[in-house]
Amino acid sequence: MPTPQKYGEYIQQIPHRDEAEKADIPISHFKKDVAHAIRFVDYLIELKKKTPVYDKGFERHLKAISSLAFFQIVAAFERLLKELAAICVDEVAPLCTDDRLSGFAIRGEDAAPHVLDQTIGRALCESQLWHNIDDVVKRFKKVLADNSEIIKPGKPHEFKLFDVDLKSPSLRGEIKSLKVMFQVRHTIAHNLGTLTRSDAGKLQRILGQRIDSPKELDIDRKHVYYLQQFLSPLATEINQLIADRLGQVLTQFQSTSPSLIDHLGRSKALAKLFQVSFTIAGHTEHP
Repeated sequence: MPTPQKYGEYIQQIPHRDEAEKADIPISHFKKDVAHAIRFVDYLIELKKKTPVYDKGFERHLKAISSLAFFQIVAAFERLLKELAAICVDEVAPLCTDDRLSGFAIRGEDAAPHVLDQTIGRALCESQLWHNIDDVVKRFKKVLADNSEIIKPGKPHEFKLFDVDLKSPSLRGEIKSLKVMFQVRHTIAHNLGTLTRSDAGKLQRILGQRIDSPKELDIDRKHVYYLQQFLSPLATEINQLIADRLGQVLTQFQSTSPSLIDHLGRSKALAKLFQVSFTIAGHTEHP
């Protein structure tokens, strides 16, 4: 029988395993992982129809699985933001002379693990957290700024991935839902679904409502489906918005330094990465 030390060695072997499907395109990566989470929950529900189970026990375990599926979908969305940001950094970094990359600061002690990252975008973005909507808005606003926006901020056409200052009730609801979503993800990841008083305090500030605590979050399969229906169209919209804005920014750089950008080649490569039509300097390529 293996010893505890041997079991520990088995754990150390996990980083060397590679059996998962790969998706190098961010939006495809997101859709794949969301589909996996949904299929996991659906599989258990279908299995119940064919297999005798103890109803109360099944529902208890299904809620635990639903929490994991909820977490996976949120994590997939967080990674989507990170991967799209990395593409933007890779494209503008060789061209810019302003401080648009200052929003991706990395400390010296944190830099070493990212030496092996293949691109500067991945190195900078992997070292950041992507579950704070306000921080996400600031990073994209800066990296995708017009050439003049760094010098003259506050122009009406400045890029905001989520316009957190807009007065629209529907958009305020969207931002609120995202913040609640990320806070629930935190509770699942760090407190196994137990809503602590600290977590409840953060949710109260977001929702403007009293939240009882401590208690166990009651996440069931409906919430997994609700999350999928909320995030999937939003992810598609975000992917398109960032692609369009990056094309505009690269067009600006191309107009001032045409020899630095192969706009034909970059349009083709970026259309594939974003899986949407991509235009630079009037030239459009399709995925």
